[in-house]
Amino acid sequence: MAGFCEVAAAVGLAFICGGNDAPAPNPVDQLGNSSGGVYDFRSAPPPMPKPVVVKPDVIPGQLTVSGPVDFRALTVGQSQQQEISLSNSGGENLSISVVELSAPPSFSMSANCSILAPQHVCKIPVSFAPTGAGSFKGKVLIGWNGQFTTVAVSGIAFAEPAPVVQKKQVKTPKPKRKKRKAGPTEGEIRASLILQARRRTGWVEVAAVDPQFGATLDGLGSNTAVAQDVISTLKLQDSEYPHKSKTSSLPVDNQRIVTTDRYITGILEVGINSQVSGDAGGQIVIQVSRDVFGYHESKPLIPKGSRIVCNYESLEVQGQSRLPVICKRVLRAEDRAELWDINAPAGDVMGRAGIPGEVDNRIWERYGSAAIISAIAAVSAAASTTAGTDSTLGAAGTQLSDNLGEITAKVLEQTVNLAPILTVSQGQRVVIMPRTDWILKEPEIVSAN
Repeated sequence: MAGFCEVAAAVGLAFICGGNDAPAPNPVDQLGNSSGGVYDFRSAPPPMPKPVVVKPDVIPGQLTVSGPVDFRALTVGQSQQQEISLSNSGGENLSISVVELSAPPSFSMSANCSILAPQHVCKIPVSFAPTGAGSFKGKVLIGWNGQFTTVAVSGIAFAEPAPVVQKKQVKTPKPKRKKRKAGPTEGEIRASLILQARRRTGWVEVAAVDPQFGATLDGLGSNTAVAQDVISTLKLQDSEYPHKSKTSSLPVDNQRIVTTDRYITGILEVGINSQVSGDAGGQIVIQVSRDVFGYHESKPLIPKGSRIVCNYESLEVQGQSRLPVICKRVLRAEDRAELWDINAPAGDVMGRAGIPGEVDNRIWERYGSAAIISAIAAVSAAASTTAGTDSTLGAAGTQLSDNLGEITAKVLEQTVNLAPILTVSQGQRVVIMPRTDWILKEPEIVSAN
């Protein structure tokens, strides 16, 4: 203990052992004050540091106000109410400090919004009850957190319409018709008979009264004296006129009939080369590119996508530039209904018969061999001429030249009539023109038995 006290006295802490009456020195005075981080442990423990609270980012309150209030048109005496919506889209409360209406007395408002919590909505009712006609305007002032905005209010009022007095309808008296005399006059009978006689067809000459002719006239058939006088002297038609009349049909339902005045547009699915067609001709397929309707335009008769099978033959005469194409079969795209033996020609987009294309007249094939042989014959003749006195060589050259001339004539005879070749590219647009009406058959209901 004595050794500990000596050590304590050496460092200035002798008061711990109690052997020294001198006051104990203040460690704060020796080591510094508390502001430097040194405290007196004898009096009180050091204070604990305050915890640091990290607050999340809070979005301040944001006020959203609905648009202007328009009461449109009301009649004097009527009233209407609308609302102004205040919504807080932020994360803190909003203090609504001012809600004032500055408008004519026709407008009224009741405000009950003071504190607006986050993500809440407050509605302010505004009423319009006009007492007189005219146009009224005003505004609502809204203030919050030191900010202000205004909302416009407007309305139009009309006076009550005056009662409509219905006028009595005055009936206009109809003019009195004159009573017709009993029975037609002779002039009326004669004019009616001549008019009906001209309208009738198939008569050559009438020498007597036709009872049926007179009976067809309403109220005139009884006067046979005038009828006989007119018909007996009237020549209805020239006996030498060669043409006969035609009677029209009754109205026809063309909803399922493709008539001959329709044009069917299509596109070639394959190309054409008229050099190879075979004994029965070449075959191509045309795809319909646009719906074909009847007169009523209610539903497509030949829908887009239908396919038409056609045949063609090779060109035969030099100078031809269009390929004759005849279509034989139609395959509808919707229900696969088929039309056979339609014999409809195809033409270009202008409706002209035949499909145009690139024509090869085969000039070299027709005249190329003959031109080469003729050149050899000419060289042979020139050689025989330059042979001079050598009669054997001259005779051989002459004979060769004559033989080559005969060969040239035979070659020309075989090749001069070669038919031209016409080629049409794939995808070319064509038009098909029906020669007869195409009637699409109605579906039939088959009995279950």
